[in-house]
Amino acid sequence: MFLKRTRTQNVTTKDLFIGSVVNIFSRQMKIVEFADQFTKSCFQKEAQKTFAMIKPDAFMHIGKILSRIESSDLVITRMKMLRMSLSDAQEFYAEHKGKPFYEGLTSFISSGYTIGMELIGKDAIWKWRDLIGPTNCQIARMEKPDSIRALFGTEGVRNATHGSDSEASAERELTLYFSKFNYCPDFLIPANMKENIRTQPSINQNNIYGQKSGGYGYTSGYSGLGGFDLKGTSQSQPGNPQVSCIVLKPHLLREGKAGSTLDFILSKCQNENLSIAAIEMFTLSKSEVEEFLEVYKEVLQEFSLMVDELCGGSCIAVAIQGESLVVNAVRKICGPHDPQIAKSLRGNSLRALYGKDKIRNGVHCTDLEDDGMLECEYFFSIMQK
Repeated sequence: MFLKRTRTQNVTTKDLFIGSVVNIFSRQMKIVEFADQFTKSCFQKEAQKTFAMIKPDAFMHIGKILSRIESSDLVITRMKMLRMSLSDAQEFYAEHKGKPFYEGLTSFISSGYTIGMELIGKDAIWKWRDLIGPTNCQIARMEKPDSIRALFGTEGVRNATHGSDSEASAERELTLYFSKFNYCPDFLIPANMKENIRTQPSINQNNIYGQKSGGYGYTSGYSGLGGFDLKGTSQSQPGNPQVSCIVLKPHLLREGKAGSTLDFILSKCQNENLSIAAIEMFTLSKSEVEEFLEVYKEVLQEFSLMVDELCGGSCIAVAIQGESLVVNAVRKICGPHDPQIAKSLRGNSLRALYGKDKIRNGVHCTDLEDDGMLECEYFFSIMQK
């Protein structure tokens, strides 16, 4: 076989690590091992992993914190929003059990949403800990005033972020957060089940995630993968909040604009009385993207190009919930599909600010009211299985 050296778009040396999925000439390829010892020696030291967590007190600053990461040499390879149960927090911080701050720390961590991330890069553990600054926020403000804890931390355990202190800790914390701990977004829980959670403390909301039958009889629904039945889904349950989905497209992540985009979304949600219900990073296959965008297949001429863009790298799905007309409100936040039209009609929208053309238009968002729950279920229920 004779191989010709060929330039490829959208693949950099930062993408070359074990577990990475790269898109080469519209074909997704997963890196599973180094081909030889020389390649391993060149790349392995450049791809140390660490676990980073944004604590509940800094949740509203996730966009700004992500922007700091994007401007560093670190790459976000996994990200997920989670609300830990008290037992989850106790297991996560088990090494501190018996220390004076342990109970306060675990109670605080389980009191709100966290964002967990896998960061990869050369000396990633040290770089992230240097970026966040000293554990004590007061000391951070004196010694590293531009650090994350100095800017967004308060005091004590409310110091905005967590970072692994060793490779062993990073491996353990990554496994716990991304493989063991579960979280079921509020919009996926049927209204009658929420009442059970409130009245029966023994029921752990996090552990009902993804149950298709049995204890709570919840079945996820989507017209695509897996042949799930739409009947009896959370969408049909009275009392559930309305939801809409925003997907940050791969070109935004490659351009280092995920943080500023999420910051914009959070700001707009506050103004519109909306809230973030779930966030997670995904790398979708072509068939998964075609399934997700199927409703546009016979509607938009650019369908195949839209598919190539969305499966061309990692994307971030965001579920937004509110009391009424959520899909319409989120569409206004995103703006018209064509960024050029968005610039004219809604200049302060996501697509006007971050879109380049009709394919790389920054974000996908739910277009039809009836599809809000379906799109959110696709990412935060079906894709979890």
